[in-house]
Amino acid sequence: MHIQPSLYQCVFRSSLFVFSTYFLPLLLAAESPFQAALSEGAPFSPTIKVHPEAVFVFSKSYTGKGRDLNSQAVDALGSLRSDVENAGLSLDAVVNVRGYLKSVKGESMAGAFQEWNQAFTQNFSEHQPTRTTIGVSDLPSSEERIALDAILAVNAADIHNFNTLSNSRLLAHSGSTSSLRAVKANSALLITAGILGDPSKKENVDGGEMRFQAASAFQKLSDELAKWGLTIEDLAFVRALLSPDRREGSEAPVDFEGFNAAWAELWDGVSKTPSPPLSVSAAPGYGGGGRLIEVEFYAAFPKPKNPFANGASETLAIRKGAERSLLSSSVAIHEDAYLTWFSGALDVSRRDMYTQSVETLLNLEERATDAGVGFRDVVQLRAYLNLEPESRGEIGGWNRAYRRFFDHPKLNPEKPVRTAFPVEMLAGGARVEVEILTASEE
Repeated sequence: MHIQPSLYQCVFRSSLFVFSTYFLPLLLAAESPFQAALSEGAPFSPTIKVHPEAVFVFSKSYTGKGRDLNSQAVDALGSLRSDVENAGLSLDAVVNVRGYLKSVKGESMAGAFQEWNQAFTQNFSEHQPTRTTIGVSDLPSSEERIALDAILAVNAADIHNFNTLSNSRLLAHSGSTSSLRAVKANSALLITAGILGDPSKKENVDGGEMRFQAASAFQKLSDELAKWGLTIEDLAFVRALLSPDRREGSEAPVDFEGFNAAWAELWDGVSKTPSPPLSVSAAPGYGGGGRLIEVEFYAAFPKPKNPFANGASETLAIRKGAERSLLSSSVAIHEDAYLTWFSGALDVSRRDMYTQSVETLLNLEERATDAGVGFRDVVQLRAYLNLEPESRGEIGGWNRAYRRFFDHPKLNPEKPVRTAFPVEMLAGGARVEVEILTASEE
């Protein structure tokens, strides 16, 4: 027997249809694609876990104008905000920020870190991204006191005014093609350890030593991409750390022009894809061996070259590198992995490099546990080392501490990609600051 629905039932069903058809998708789309841990009295979050359906957006390095570091930081963050808003996005989507503060000889960095915190808090008062801050010795312009770059995680529905590149998983903002580069949701990523340039064997080379070494590093970058069937057109972001030339026994200025020339040569003739966002700063480096540049990158796999396609791998991370090396040279990350970004961790006790490094890694391990991940999930690790000239040998202390947690046959055989680079200064006078990225099932 058919029962005629009541007026109440008709209204209810009609309302349910309207809600599920029009409003529910909007509510779901409005959900944040990431979850930030509560801060511990700091202006940034200790960790942020990003859903695999998020679109990642990488920014170039931003600098600002002004008489002091605070005004320059405010201006740099304003430039980032402007580009982000022109792309229809918001700073509320930022999940990671890296700040490079220029150290001035004879001046304490305590004030610089405080000014940076003030500017950072002004722009991230409600939402707090993860953050790492290091003191560097130089930036491309002598007047610049700070540079910063950022990574955003947004919903696919929020991506506007981006053009698809030759790699269909990559998007460039139509307004400024080299400022913001987006990686589509559920894309497999490739990340690399720091790639060093090889010194020339001549006293004088055409274009200068930095240009030669940068070209060498970029060739190695291309070779690493080729191992996975990729090219430079698959790059989403590149970071370069430069060092002064001390080969003649004195410290020459950092040759940013030589680097820029090599970067332009890398992209000469690549007509289909504009160069990706780039971040460049300079720090003391190792001083030995005459190496002037270290480069790292993020790339996206186009679907035909996805190494995880059709169940080719049951793991979330495919690691490549020399068997005897304590790190991986590159790591591919599954398109369905949850990525957790960590703020830089440090220990400010007045202890040796080894002890500080152990305490710092224990701090990160505790954060990882709180985030529901472990050190076996670490796919990328960056260590910034504050080494005094008389204690350069303490790099061995860092390596010994590292091998207590990674590349350990019993405790954790996994090896992340790693960049370990000496910098000018760290917060609180710490000897080491470490940040990690993990890939997990949830």
